[in-house]
Amino acid sequence: RHDGGRVVVWVTLLTSVRRSYLQFLFKAIDLPFLPDYWDFQTKLEWKINQSTTLTYINIGSIDRFTLNSASNTSPENLYLLDRLPIFNQNTLTNGVVLKKVMKDGFLTLALSRNSLWNRIYKYEDNDPAKGYLQDYVSTEDENKLRLNVVSWKGSWRISYGAVLQFAQYSNTSFLKLSIGDTIDYKTKLNFFRYGVYGSISRKFLDDKLTANFGIRTDLNSFTKTGNNPIETISPRIGVNYQITPKFAVNASAGRYAKLAPYTILGFQSEGRYLNEDAKYILSDHLVAGFEYFPSSSWIVTIEGFYKWYQN
Repeated sequence: RHDGGRVVVWVTLLTSVRRSYLQFLFKAIDLPFLPDYWDFQTKLEWKINQSTTLTYINIGSIDRFTLNSASNTSPENLYLLDRLPIFNQNTLTNGVVLKKVMKDGFLTLALSRNSLWNRIYKYEDNDPAKGYLQDYVSTEDENKLRLNVVSWKGSWRISYGAVLQFAQYSNTSFLKLSIGDTIDYKTKLNFFRYGVYGSISRKFLDDKLTANFGIRTDLNSFTKTGNNPIETISPRIGVNYQITPKFAVNASAGRYAKLAPYTILGFQSEGRYLNEDAKYILSDHLVAGFEYFPSSSWIVTIEGFYKWYQN
């Protein structure tokens, strides 16, 4: 629109598409497999007004793998052609983010979906007419709604939020064994995941010391203890002290909880899920290090950490 003789642009667009050319190189040097990879991304930003921005983001990839049956008939190539299955994979993430600047902070609301599709298959003697020796298809889809609020109350920085997620997983596996038997397996799983979190931080001692504390809990509607927030309480604390203008030390400790992979949660036998009692994977971290600022454009950081894993 025109504003006082000036043209004000409210919408910006960034986009890119890339493709690998390894498949042409591999074919030129006569390798028996040819990878072909694409990725793409788009960002569209609309500044609704001085305090509100709406952003759309799209990121994806297409990964293809084919056999080069025209390669030379060396023993190595014949062996690989006989053994290698074909791998295909697609990934896609779409998201819309609304950011609202408020008097003492800002609010972010994000709605997104990310998808992963895998297929691995192999024909007998690489001939589709002879049927499959192996055919594996796996999908993972996550639909997420996330709210995050950051505000400043005097010297305190306060951040809190919540996330709601609907997860979908499926797996179809066919495998013909050398002894003549076959494995023909299918599973599907849909459930909700949710969590809340918060953190506070503040500077002390003439802004030389920065301290922060946070806590989070994650839950789900599938596992037997998934709705017990005590199971996944994850506190974390950190400090940073500026000893001199060019030297600072930092230390932190925290617990992190992660749900078991979908391949474990979705595993079935005779129509029954076998891992509903799977616990969250827990990791406790201790971290310490220092930062050195030789100039205004350089930072040198050295850190060490130790982790304990459970489940």
